[in-house]
Formats: sequence, structure tokens, C-alpha cells
Amino acid sequence: MIDVSELSRVYKVRISLPDKEHPKFAMQNSINSTDEQHYLKGKLDALESYVDDLKDQRNKAENRAEVAEARVAALLPNQSEKRKGWWPW
Repeated sequence: MIDVSELSRVYKVRISLPDKEHPKFAMQNSINSTDEQHYLKGKLDALESYVDDLKDQRNKAENRAEVAEARVAALLPNQSEKRKGWWPW
């Protein structure tokens, strides 16, 4: 076992004070927070626009796939008729 006093002798104990106790840092954080909010708002707007564009592209692709599927279905022979077997029995 290592004694706590030996650890504190070798390694300095760091005590971190919260930002509330430092008015200089608290003011700086509020300014950065406002800038960060504006940045995040812009980023959110850009991402929402990107999502809308992707939705439009998806809808167009689905429409093209439906048209292509209809073309392929028109080219296939009618599957509802039963084919006669090659063998007579």
C-alpha cells in the first residue's frame, strides 16, 4: 500500500476551482457561449438545408425507380397464363 502523504509529497495535489469563483473566466465563457450559439445555429440551418436536399434527391430517385420498374414490367411476358409443359403427360 502507498500512503496518501507519500503520494502528495511526490506529486503535487491539484485543486481545481470552478469557473463561478473566477469572474474573469465566467465573463469569457458567456461571450464564447454566445459565439458558439451563433455558430451552432448556422451549422444547424446548413444541416437542415442539406437534409431537405437529400430528401428531394431520394424522392426523385424513387420516382425514377418506379418508372423503370413499370418499363421492365411492360417488357416481361404475361405471367398469369400457365405455360404448357414440353412433355405431353
